[in-house]
Amino acid sequence: MNNHPMWGILNKAVESKDMISIYTDISEQENFLVGFVEKVKGDYFLLQHVTAEGLEDGHVVRRMGDIYRIDQGSQYERKLVTLFQAQKQQHFDFLSPAIEGASPIARSSSTDEDGDLLAKVLKKAKMKQSMVTIKISDERRESIDSILGFVTMVTDEIVEIDKVSYYGEDDGIVVIFLQDIEAVNCDTTDELTTKLLYEQIHA
Repeated sequence: MNNHPMWGILNKAVESKDMISIYTDISEQENFLVGFVEKVKGDYFLLQHVTAEGLEDGHVVRRMGDIYRIDQGSQYERKLVTLFQAQKQQHFDFLSPAIEGASPIARSSSTDEDGDLLAKVLKKAKMKQSMVTIKISDERRESIDSILGFVTMVTDEIVEIDKVSYYGEDDGIVVIFLQDIEAVNCDTTDELTTKLLYEQIHA
């Protein structure tokens, strides 16, 4: 079991299906994630992301160790739940074997599957041919690099990405160590927009 102090809170959110806000970058406190926690395992958690307009916005993975604040039950979360329901939005479980039809925020157990959560998400993205954004941190340079593209290979240690530019064009191949990955976004508005460009260019 993970000893991170936020572990229990996130697992309770999985079971309660409550919307929560998660803060992971203390240098930019105005930027935070909102959504429904789908899975918590090891050093990472998987969130069904919701926009500020209450719209379904793909899935994101973040490191447990980056969390410094969680909000739950505030006016902001209640507002987004109302908007989410009023607009008849739905999320599917990203890791569920049945991914074809969306189902209303049905969640699997937070402790049921074995294996590394990050690798599982990347393998699922490869299977679905989803576009992802991967952020890697370099503590020595105090910087973060973002790589956008399609997952072509995942092992226990590395992931290979067919990189795509923000203009939807092929941009080479990138190989990354899993241990250096800070964040993954999958099928959010940014990825879907670039994927549309990519598909038009390669039609």
